[in-house]
Amino acid sequence: MKPFFKTFFPVLFVSLLAVPAPVRPQSPGDVAVPLESSESLRSLAGQYFGESDDWEIILYYNGLKSSDELKTGRRLWIPVQQYREAAKIIHDCQQTVIAANAEGAGILVPIMIEQAIDNLNRSVQLKKKGDLKSAAQTARQALAEAGKALAETKDKRLQSVTAVLAEMRGTVQYRPGDALQWKDTVLKQELIEKDRLRTLSRSYGNILFIDGSRVQMDENALIVIEAVDKDVLKDVSSVDILVVEGDVSTLINSLQANSQFKVKSPDVNTRIRSRNFLTSRDRDKTTRFSNYDGEMDVASSGKQVTLVKNEGTKVSYGRSPSAPQKLLEPPQPVSPEEEQSLFSGEITFQFKSAERAHAVQIQVSRNKNFTEIEQTIRIKPARPAVWQAARNGAYYWRICAIDDEQLQGPYSKPVGFTVQVDRVPPYLALVSPAKDTVVFTGRIHIRGRAEKGNVVTVNRDTAAVSPDGAFMHAVALADGKQVLDVEAVDFAGNRSAIRREITCNLGKDLFTLAGEETILSNTGRITVSGQVKPAVRLEANGHPVETHDNSFSTVLDLSEGVHEIALRAISPGGTAQTRLLRVTVDTRPPELQIDEIPAYTELPEITLQGSLSKPADVFVNEGPVRSESGRFSCKISLAEGPNPVEIRVRDLSGNTTGKSYTVVRDTESPRVLSYNLSANRVAGGESIGVSVKALDRGVGMARTCTIIVEIDPAGGPVSGLLKLNPESGTYTGCLNIPPSFRGALKLSKLYLSDYLGNTTEYP
Repeated sequence: MKPFFKTFFPVLFVSLLAVPAPVRPQSPGDVAVPLESSESLRSLAGQYFGESDDWEIILYYNGLKSSDELKTGRRLWIPVQQYREAAKIIHDCQQTVIAANAEGAGILVPIMIEQAIDNLNRSVQLKKKGDLKSAAQTARQALAEAGKALAETKDKRLQSVTAVLAEMRGTVQYRPGDALQWKDTVLKQELIEKDRLRTLSRSYGNILFIDGSRVQMDENALIVIEAVDKDVLKDVSSVDILVVEGDVSTLINSLQANSQFKVKSPDVNTRIRSRNFLTSRDRDKTTRFSNYDGEMDVASSGKQVTLVKNEGTKVSYGRSPSAPQKLLEPPQPVSPEEEQSLFSGEITFQFKSAERAHAVQIQVSRNKNFTEIEQTIRIKPARPAVWQAARNGAYYWRICAIDDEQLQGPYSKPVGFTVQVDRVPPYLALVSPAKDTVVFTGRIHIRGRAEKGNVVTVNRDTAAVSPDGAFMHAVALADGKQVLDVEAVDFAGNRSAIRREITCNLGKDLFTLAGEETILSNTGRITVSGQVKPAVRLEANGHPVETHDNSFSTVLDLSEGVHEIALRAISPGGTAQTRLLRVTVDTRPPELQIDEIPAYTELPEITLQGSLSKPADVFVNEGPVRSESGRFSCKISLAEGPNPVEIRVRDLSGNTTGKSYTVVRDTESPRVLSYNLSANRVAGGESIGVSVKALDRGVGMARTCTIIVEIDPAGGPVSGLLKLNPESGTYTGCLNIPPSFRGALKLSKLYLSDYLGNTTEYP
């Protein structure tokens, strides 16, 4: 069965840090919560959802892209009612899917239950992204599909006697009884009587029968489903499996009299009263049976032995079974321990070796019943067993001992563990400093929030993190620009980093600008901003400029032309500092004049020339073109057919203008499609009608064409002009035959041209 989840300001500018206005509630049941400094999204998710791992839902629901956008005091909307509704529907759907699969939906209605599981997984992903409304709608659809699958499974269950390939890994192939070639199987494929099934290297298959019995094939195994029968009147069913090669485990669901399950090899018969046993046959045709429950009779060459629980026997080809032999007890699993969480995908299995064990075998499964095998590892007892988990999630492992006769003992009890290869960067947010902060002291305090237990460093110095995740760290500054690197590392080694570039002003300047002193603009509304030292007054052309938190920002409304703005700062002690801003407001786009461009040409390239009214950048078909003294020129290569020519210019103030043209290159001559002469012979003195059908896909055909005909035997060439009908593409006209010309009439030449002079001579 498919798992439920397919796997789960600027450098010299500081603007006022205003808390963004909160979003309006999106639906009834939303709860507004202001974000406190001691809180995190995880704690809010745990408080209102009961699931702290769903903290990203709050983030996305409020239209935020990352937690770095959060500010203390911001009001967040928490969709409590929507979350509970979506979570309940998803839970109900999961339970219905479990019930349907328990009834055999994976066998009887595989496509239907797969669709339900796909929509269930999609609803979980939508919920994770904060789209709770769509998550609930998709979950409702999945619930309806799962309910229908459950109902149809119950209807079909009593009538189906086929088996299906319930689980597979790697390459599993089958061959029907009447076929000569092996074919690759697909998951949930139905298997019928006389089907052969084999697994290749590093592969396994799990066959599920309608009564719940399972036959599990390890790698390089080959079996034949010899019989699958059911007497509906007597309600008796039987299954016969022939093991040709490899290890095949059998887990029988019922030992009732009306259900018989038989597993044998080509030279060995069995009678089974056990629910759990292993059959293996190697390439030397030696068959081995290991019985783990009840009893089973093994017969060959006229001799029979009975195996009780935890006994085995070996049957060499053509010989009698060996005496029942006690199977080795399983080694004791040591690590991973029960319910242990592992944070690395590389798992090392440790165990206490069993006495007299020739080898040990470890199995890893996605479920406790070991019907979804991830890996089977056979090693010597002294060697370590290492396995790489493909994905996160719950796993189970068990181990058995194999003796010198290659008889496999019972497995140990399954040990469950969880792999949590956490590759998600930890939560990290900085409260201060803001981006591109300018400070006037030699020391700054870094404040922020991280997850509890994370290691936080500032420029590689470790910062103390409080139990609620808050941290503060003091950093000494030098004069000028410098970088602060803040990093958080979680217990799995994942890292989140934030870089802040700040400027420390320890010099004599009373104020600094967040931009250049020479400004070119295509708008008359200019913003001037920067930083001032504490208690410093600032003026612009004698008018006071408001400052706040040692920063300023003022808007100037200027007319077209050149302006000079004097910024003057006065310290409390009377010291003054003045800087002159030169602002040019130019809102007029440059004038663009283009020399004549041909609409049609037969040339492979043309030269584009033009002039500008003022200095500007020129782009032709998005490529830059050099201009000098108001003129520019460039060559444009032409392809056959229409060629777009786009000219765009942008002046130093950002004003843009442009023009577009299309130049058609036509080097192809017109094509004669057909011609017609009104007579095949002439007697002299007649007027012969002529029509010529032609086609030109370029600039267009000339208005006339020349035709020459020959008259044989008494006559010579006769020529004439034909006139074009543009609508039909047909040249028509008449040829006047001299009185003395007699004989057969034959086309000699046609000369057709287009308007660019491309000429066709036909034939």
